[in-house]
Amino acid sequence: LLLPPEHAGSRRPRRTASGRRAAAPPSADPAAAALFEALRARRLELARSERVPPYVVASDRTLRELAELKPESLAELEGIYGIGPAKVARYGKALLAVLRSGR
Repeated sequence: LLLPPEHAGSRRPRRTASGRRAAAPPSADPAAAALFEALRARRLELARSERVPPYVVASDRTLRELAELKPESLAELEGIYGIGPAKVARYGKALLAVLRSGR
């Protein structure tokens, strides 16, 4: 029985040693990568304070898009993947504070 090489078209997410999915690779832009990490830290704080999993606050895809597009207002946040009016009302100010501090 022959198995294909691991790198040949595998679409399965990478996993860490603990079995959790690894974070997506950061952007090629070092500033956006640093902002992404700051957003991840803030997301974890928000999730812990509300006792929900971090993905309930925002997905990595959402945080990556925030770091790259850097919206400047609550209205612009609604244009980001995964953020609707409810999340803007609940987390918008906290996310914008991180975005402003990362500029």
